[in-house]
Amino acid sequence: MATRNKAVQRSPKSAGTSIWVILGITAFVFADFVLIGLAVIGQHAPVPTAPPVVPSTSETASPEPTPSPTAAAPRPVAAPALRFLDATSTTSAWRATPGDCTGTPAAIESTTDAGATWVSYSTGDIDIREVLALTAVSDTTAFVVAKAGPDCTLGYFRTFSTGDQWQEAPADLASQSYVDPTDRALVVIDGESLQSPCPSVRQLVVDGDSRIAICDDAAYSLDSTTGEWAGLERPNLASIAASGTAATVIESGDTECPALAFATTDAASLDQPAAVTCAPGAVVPASLASDQVDEALWLWQGDSAAVVPLG
Repeated sequence: MATRNKAVQRSPKSAGTSIWVILGITAFVFADFVLIGLAVIGQHAPVPTAPPVVPSTSETASPEPTPSPTAAAPRPVAAPALRFLDATSTTSAWRATPGDCTGTPAAIESTTDAGATWVSYSTGDIDIREVLALTAVSDTTAFVVAKAGPDCTLGYFRTFSTGDQWQEAPADLASQSYVDPTDRALVVIDGESLQSPCPSVRQLVVDGDSRIAICDDAAYSLDSTTGEWAGLERPNLASIAASGTAATVIESGDTECPALAFATTDAASLDQPAAVTCAPGAVVPASLASDQVDEALWLWQGDSAAVVPLG
């Protein structure tokens, strides 16, 4: 009897099981590869480094020293505006305001009672407008270098009648000493124009052989023999009065004196004065004029005048 060969057939359930087994093995192998790769990368990754630690020293840095405050230098006090005063004794004197060619004219006055009262004078047709220098000779006689008239012409004028009458003396102008406000870099001394010892001379003091230029912060005495200037630096210089061989240096803003301080020195050399005396007054005057005569100092401060003993 003949036999038949039968084909072997697998059930669908058996086939599905085999597929899942294969997929599981594949996933396992893939996971191993991933883990191995990460391990290799981790071995070659740079290790982060911590910032270097700076060793601290045992010494603590000292703080910067604070500079101690220094006392401010005393500021120079504004110098009073200078006027003109020339005394003939301890009781008699002439004085003048500078005046102005275009504004208020100069005022000329005299006193015979040590400045208690003053008499003012008119210059009439001469019409003195601006005074550049004043010289008193006696109670009745005085001379001025001034600019006068409608054109403000420079001239030399004099009175022999206590200021009641004035006349011009043009021939005498060539020998006078003064400072022209239009050019204070020059001084005229005994008729000769000279370069001043400072950029701007405030006033020229003339007495006997003394020729002293007052500047903003110094005074200079002219040696008539050599033509050289001897200087005295004074930051608060207000004025100088001269008499013979002596000169009185007047300052404003002295630490010991509320108004003015003065001291006497040699008129020729203008050496540094020593002893200081306080002048009358409580404040620095806005205007000032001074003169020295018979061991006395005349001071015209603002509206008041006084005669102060020297020594």
